[in-house]
Amino acid sequence: MYAAFSELAGGGDCGAYIAAHWDPDGEYRAVEETGTIRGHDALVQWTSRWMEAWEHFSDEIEEVIDVGGPVVAAITVKGRGRESGMDISQRLFHVIEMRDGKVPRLWEFLDRDEALDAARRREQAMSRRNADVVQAAYEAVNSGDLDGAIVDISPDCEYVASGAVPRAGGLFLGPEGVKRFVSWLWEEFDRPHAEIYELIEEGDHVVVSAVIRARGKQSGVETRWDTWQLWTLRDGKFVRGQGFTSREGALEAIGLRP
Repeated sequence: MYAAFSELAGGGDCGAYIAAHWDPDGEYRAVEETGTIRGHDALVQWTSRWMEAWEHFSDEIEEVIDVGGPVVAAITVKGRGRESGMDISQRLFHVIEMRDGKVPRLWEFLDRDEALDAARRREQAMSRRNADVVQAAYEAVNSGDLDGAIVDISPDCEYVASGAVPRAGGLFLGPEGVKRFVSWLWEEFDRPHAEIYELIEEGDHVVVSAVIRARGKQSGVETRWDTWQLWTLRDGKFVRGQGFTSREGALEAIGLRP
């Protein structure tokens, strides 16, 4: 990957490089950028601007440290600015994740210890079972900690509600969308509680069978709903969710027989 990146300085195809080495949803956090560069189009644009800034440059790998999930690569970037004509040499530390031979995430640091700490924290998050992540989110909802409930929701997550629960149908986007979906429980009911009675983990998917019990704030009437939800996670983050009106429907959606 680094050799191919250095070769771009000679006039290579940025689009072909990104397609060959980066996941379609790959994200790059560079030290000189204030935000995260995400997706092939944004990565191609950033790479093209980088190439335009240099007369020539190279990335030299000095050290690779495997922390059990991501790896930390210590590299030295050398080059000559196209406009300034100045030679530069800077040491950087990359926290790199790989999936199916491509990069879904690369974060850049100036400090070796910061990079190692970030890699270890990332490895701990990646090692969590998806079912544990889902259960923690439900427990946060039950305690009324809605901010805690969405901490593992991806910015691009989509949740499609089944419509079986009153006033909670439709499409909900991102952490705040999911928060709106669950907030109705605490707006309309006293001490709502979702009791999980089955978790089925299949690859990146988790099927949750649960019963929601609550007392209406105005009516004082006790009520309950049986719910079935299918969650898809990637790298410990929720990327998609869907509600179903039956256990069979949720299982069939991921190719399992009831």
